[in-house]
Amino acid sequence: MIMMSKNVKWTILVLIAVFIAPDLYSQIQVPPLSPKSTLVQKVGFTDITITYSRPSLRGRVIFGELVPFNQMWRTGANEATVVSFSDPVTINGISVPRGYYSLFTIPGEDEWEVILNDNIFLFGLRGYKESEDYLRLKVKPDFLSYHVETFTIDIGEITQTTATLMLSWENTMIKLKVGTNADTRIINEIESALDNPMGKMANTYYSSAAYYLENHKDLDKALEWIDKAIEINGEESTYVFLKARIYGEFDDYGKSIDLAKKAKKLALASKNDSFAGIIEKHISKWEKM
Repeated sequence: MIMMSKNVKWTILVLIAVFIAPDLYSQIQVPPLSPKSTLVQKVGFTDITITYSRPSLRGRVIFGELVPFNQMWRTGANEATVVSFSDPVTINGISVPRGYYSLFTIPGEDEWEVILNDNIFLFGLRGYKESEDYLRLKVKPDFLSYHVETFTIDIGEITQTTATLMLSWENTMIKLKVGTNADTRIINEIESALDNPMGKMANTYYSSAAYYLENHKDLDKALEWIDKAIEINGEESTYVFLKARIYGEFDDYGKSIDLAKKAKKLALASKNDSFAGIIEKHISKWEKM
């Protein structure tokens, strides 16, 4: 039997620890400090997708220190933030084709510069080329009365055709107005449907009138269409109430109230009490005008 001295035994144990410890350590998974997030939002008919990593304050001062003023920022962490649009859009009125873009900013104390770049295969600013910029625009930041702990990109203030892209962190937010081609597409579909004898149905006229009302378009045309819907399908509560709302936009509150009361009566007759309650709220509002 071979006897090992105590020193030899310790040497062997140390060597085992040296070779095994890295393998054990490599198996430990630690959550990232700036986890990746993907935001998908439909605006009109357009899908907007944003993929980015989200750093947190963790007690640090961000703008002016960790993120210096007047220097380009990756606008997130790790890989470049990527924004994609499934259809052409406008950003603050500037046309942007459908496609994928990396997003960068240059924060300033009183003004930010926002950059869309054609190269989306970037890690931070590594490999960035100004010659590949598609868009640069300047925006004024909003200063918040509260702190945003984790860097957040969100899409809000959504209408049928537009939305607002919001970037917020610490006590600062910037907003970008995104417009889509939904309005043009909807108007073309309305005109096509109403030019087709087969499309001249009550609900087509109603939907067209509702769209024009909601989007502050030609109210005379909206009134003409809702009258046509009523002519075809008779006085239904939804049709009559829409007509009341159109007169409300004309500031003819007397006419609005009379029509709304008729719509409420029709709703109650069809056992639609919840809709009658909605109509009553409008009547109360118009009576105060």
